[in-house]
Amino acid sequence: MTFNKLDFFFMAQAIRLAKKGLGRCNPNPIVGAVIVAEDKIIATGFHQQFGGPHAEVIAINNCKDKSLLKKSTLYVTLEPCAHEGKTPPCLDLILEHNIKRVVIASQDPNPKVNGVSIRTLIEKGVEVDVGLMEDQAINLNKGFFKRILNNIPRVTSKIAVSSDGKTALNNFQSKWISNEFSRSNVQRLRRFSDGILTSYKTINSDNPRLTVRDVDSSKQPYRFIIDASFQSNSDAYIFKQERVVIFYSKEVANKPNLKAICIPVSCADGVLNFTEIMKHIASMEVNNLLVEAGPGLNGLLLQHRMIDELIIYQSQSILGGNAREMFNHPVITAMESRNQLKLVDYRFFGDDIRFIYEVDYVD
Repeated sequence: MTFNKLDFFFMAQAIRLAKKGLGRCNPNPIVGAVIVAEDKIIATGFHQQFGGPHAEVIAINNCKDKSLLKKSTLYVTLEPCAHEGKTPPCLDLILEHNIKRVVIASQDPNPKVNGVSIRTLIEKGVEVDVGLMEDQAINLNKGFFKRILNNIPRVTSKIAVSSDGKTALNNFQSKWISNEFSRSNVQRLRRFSDGILTSYKTINSDNPRLTVRDVDSSKQPYRFIIDASFQSNSDAYIFKQERVVIFYSKEVANKPNLKAICIPVSCADGVLNFTEIMKHIASMEVNNLLVEAGPGLNGLLLQHRMIDELIIYQSQSILGGNAREMFNHPVITAMESRNQLKLVDYRFFGDDIRFIYEVDYVD
């Protein structure tokens, strides 16, 4: 299929609309929709909240002159749903209004949908084109795609470092390496994440809350703690909150009385099974997992090839020779074994510089 300039323009508008749903629809994907008749936009919509109407439904309902729908084109960033969930299938409403053409950026990886709507629309005589700006559409929902296709979440590690690449003094003091602008941006990362992963060491040294400001406690992201033998300080702030989960070793017989969900996982040589942990996290419908931890946990995640994205806030300071590194693992003995980073974005937050990297693991 060859798409024209107007097709690209209208799909770009749908992608822009979809971004308005960031942090509001999890665990659902964010989706945008634009309806066009006679080369003019007659209605738009985006998925605004989990459990609410989908983008296509909102766009159709927003169309003031429904008679135009039978000669319209619907541009949508993800294949319309074909199954009954918290809302009726979008497919049915599209067919009900006899929309002439549907342009879909990306097929839905969910087995309940995957190609079903596309085939049904074609069988019903609707003109269907798939793949316009597909990469951009998939990038909107990287976490959703990874959870559905691989049964693990997309993992982003956030690290604040000095100019010499250190994360804390040798005595664990780290407040504050980054400035208030960087810390404000971290709030945005948390808001767009379904879960935050940390370790008992971070709990004991920093006593963090790991919350999103101005968000109800029941809507906070999950806080996941790696604590094989329950070494976390039971009086820590985090245990006064809801949606806290501890992963601990199956070998531990006695659990302390903590206000947290405790999940046992297998353990070898004192290290918990991270594949098992990630599958548990995915089963809780976590698409995007943010790591806020020290060099131990970050290093193990890097060693197990589980970090997809690194977000580094670099301050204009030097912490010196015996300060703590970003990663304790892996230990690399040959240059050809080093992991490569792809710089995706960088920008200033005051004097701090934020770097976003994709991690490219060496086979």
